[in-house]
Amino acid sequence: MKINEVIRAKRLELGMTQEQVATRLGVSTPAVNKWERGASYPDITLIPALARLLETDANTLLSFQEDITQEQNIAIQREVDRLVREESYDAGFRYAIDAMREYPACDQLACILTMYLDGALSLYGAFERESGDGGAESGIEQDGYRRAIDANYQRLALSAEPAVREMATGMLIAQAMQDENYAQAQELVDTLPDATPFAVDKEERQAAIYARTGRLSEAQSVWQRPVLRLSTDLQTALSSLVEIAIEQGRLDDAGEVARRCSSIMRLCDAPAWMSDASLFEVAAARRDAAVCFEVLEGMLQSIEGGSRAMVESVLYQGSDMADISDFAQHVVDFVLRDLRTNEKYAFLREDAAFACLASRAEAWSA
Repeated sequence: MKINEVIRAKRLELGMTQEQVATRLGVSTPAVNKWERGASYPDITLIPALARLLETDANTLLSFQEDITQEQNIAIQREVDRLVREESYDAGFRYAIDAMREYPACDQLACILTMYLDGALSLYGAFERESGDGGAESGIEQDGYRRAIDANYQRLALSAEPAVREMATGMLIAQAMQDENYAQAQELVDTLPDATPFAVDKEERQAAIYARTGRLSEAQSVWQRPVLRLSTDLQTALSSLVEIAIEQGRLDDAGEVARRCSSIMRLCDAPAWMSDASLFEVAAARRDAAVCFEVLEGMLQSIEGGSRAMVESVLYQGSDMADISDFAQHVVDFVLRDLRTNEKYAFLREDAAFACLASRAEAWSA
């Protein structure tokens, strides 16, 4: 039940009128009427008194229970993804916000949707801005999405659910780092506990239950998620070491770490467009155009040929990876845009091979 439904149900159980509730709380009768219709909410300072008056507790009053099934949760996530991919980022964004309002007590859903909207804003929202007619207006829209996403993270960082609270805090830290607001990032890091076992423990216990009750395919699916997550985390860590080594001028070290990153990710059946990005960065730092184009050629071929190795991998059998090719297309667009605008790749744009490779990439993603 939602808060307006709880207020009405508890009031009727006690045989009280809206006028009586209003009088006891020192508010107007129309205000209570609006609460019960869901048109507005009680001021937070009234919650303790309202809970006592209705002979309940604040958790029940505020609906701090999920009134959404797992099936509904997944269906909402899939619909947001479909709208973003097939219609527009704005359509998916609005649907997600409406879903969060419909289930205000479900922080887990809000967190998943907010993180999806955050990632999709880079991959999908950017292309809408480029192709739109609005120019500056589109930029304002982008800022509006960003503010709404950050506001959600800030709210979720205060969630009563530890896993949600830590994920939201982690995303706020990432945004602060992107904004180069390192003081704020440090403050947020200091709020985190030394260990964050919640999500991992839950996954392990759920997988054990599935396995013990004969639901082996579901147990397999649960264990595949950390495999994919850990391989992705390892790639992120190694890529970061490559970037640091490049910044410090240790190009030989950067090259060695990049080669190991590529080998490890290939063992995890990642396609070249995922595994070889660090090799390209090292070659670019060395201003070695020949190696840059060789690596880019391999990455493009892996995209053109699809990501069958990952989709069919024994590591991810049964996982839903149908959208990986769609994701690859947006990666191509993102990389092309970076190659065309980033000053550190200017030497590549001067090479005749660049126009040929860019033309092929554009043809593939068209």
